[in-house]
Amino acid sequence: DLVRSRGLGDVYKRQLYMECTGYTVKTSDGEKQYSASELNGDVLVIDKVSSDTDVTAHFAKKELKAVITFAANDPDLGTVSAVYGADKKAIVSGDSQIAGGDVIFTAAPAEGQMIEGWYKNPECTEAIEGTNQEQPEYSAHAVYADLAVYVKFVEIPEYTVKLGINGTGTADIEAESEGVKLDIASGEVKVKRHADLKVTVRPRDVYNTVEYWICLLYTSPSPRDRTRS
Repeated sequence: DLVRSRGLGDVYKRQLYMECTGYTVKTSDGEKQYSASELNGDVLVIDKVSSDTDVTAHFAKKELKAVITFAANDPDLGTVSAVYGADKKAIVSGDSQIAGGDVIFTAAPAEGQMIEGWYKNPECTEAIEGTNQEQPEYSAHAVYADLAVYVKFVEIPEYTVKLGINGTGTADIEAESEGVKLDIASGEVKVKRHADLKVTVRPRDVYNTVEYWICLLYTSPSPRDRTRS
């Protein structure tokens, strides 16, 4: 950006994020100050120069603002908070902050919910690059433009685990998760994501024993879970 003193031919270069606050003009008639507001801008025009003239342009750091917006896809499913700046001051969504600081967002799912992802839009369709499922925090550094961050919470999913025996003999099978006995229906149990599963097999007579276990894992749209006892 260039600030010109027309008539004198002097050119002053303004650095990024700086603003002109005014000029000092010295002539044989004395010294005079001009403020940027008085000039209605940052261009000084001196007409009919009649003596040696010294022009000084004054600059100051421009206080840029950035609006930071953050929210959950549903406030009943979880909350999103944020802190900003070197002092990590808690901020309110939609407020403007002095630009240039770092912001840290924290997502807290409600009971029975999990973080599905971090997004750029309230519809939660444009994922923020570099973020992952179940990531509790997201940081943005040196914020100089408006920023919007949204978190999508979803119910913690259940997975189907099929249980059975193979070979000769018979046995009773029991299953429990997080200390709670599970009902086995048609050879299947339901287990919450990340929960522990314990399976116990008891042969029905002394002539049978457990030789080995087979655990088959299946991929799904969600990250793979590998849980076995």
